[in-house]
Amino acid sequence: MNPVSEIPGLLQGLSFFRQLTHAEINLLAPLCTVREGQAGERLIEQNDQVRDLFFLLSGEADVIKKGPGGKPCVLASLNKGTVLGEMSFFDQGVASATVKTRTPFRALIIQQTALQKLLDMHPALGYKIVTKIAELISLRLRKTSNLRSEHA
Repeated sequence: MNPVSEIPGLLQGLSFFRQLTHAEINLLAPLCTVREGQAGERLIEQNDQVRDLFFLLSGEADVIKKGPGGKPCVLASLNKGTVLGEMSFFDQGVASATVKTRTPFRALIIQQTALQKLLDMHPALGYKIVTKIAELISLRLRKTSNLRSEHA
């Protein structure tokens, strides 16, 4: 199967998109690309502009932040199904950390500006995706708050 024809199935296989109809998946699929790579690749670089949403289809990656003196600190380990770049969807800010792969990987990538245009044209689809991004950010903030309170 070639990557373009497999994209609708890949989208349906991600829990992030489970609430979408087949018609909505078909609207979204042309915006997607699949990237394959090796261990050690940087999907996102700290302090760089993030222009894409990444969905890790396979493989593992680490979230790494440079601490005082530039020493790297691993903040989290990621695996299949993880969404990356979601915060920049709202604020167009720079990445707060680097995401570096630990193993060979496959990722589904959606360019944010193309996605925003699609969502403007299809408000019901936009509502579903923006709500899912907000849920994801809320969950991550809650986890971070719990970690901080455990270490206080």
